[in-house]
Amino acid sequence: MILSSKNLLPFKFPTSFWGSFGPAVGAFVVTAIVYGKNGLTKLLKSLIQLKSSARNYLFALFLIVAVYAATVLITY
Repeated sequence: MILSSKNLLPFKFPTSFWGSFGPAVGAFVVTAIVYGKNGLTKLLKSLIQLKSSARNYLFALFLIVAVYAATVLITY
């Protein structure tokens, strides 16, 4: 989205930054309607459940920051 907003790509992303949260919001709304409060609680617990080592999570976070930093450097 950053590269597209700087006209560095031959196409435009149809969503904004805030619009990219739409699928997550939709998941919470549908879960609340279909399964109620217990379903929301179960969904939220599954989001924070750690299934890998801390090293893998730190690597993933570092990778996201590195890709973002590379994108910013490319745009400037």
